[in-house]
Amino acid sequence: MSAWKKTTGWMAAMALMLAPDAARACATCFGAPDAAMTKGLNMGILSLLLVVMFVLGMMAAFAIYLMRKAASMPPVEEDSPVSAEAAEKVH
Repeated sequence: MSAWKKTTGWMAAMALMLAPDAARACATCFGAPDAAMTKGLNMGILSLLLVVMFVLGMMAAFAIYLMRKAASMPPVEEDSPVSAEAAEKVH
């Protein structure tokens, strides 16, 4: 490392040690439950949780739709031309 980077790093560390007010935690991290920032953070967490639950719910609904659709299809007969074509494509 260059001398300039080392000197700058040490000066920044000394500035933080000499000004402890700048290193204090915010109201949310410090644990003030009635602070506006805490309430906003909780609403942000709730909204992200709702988005994730919505996406997972839609994936489950689509899987159920596909299962019902597959169950309502008529079975393929062994002698039908569709099954012979499908067998040729597989092999």
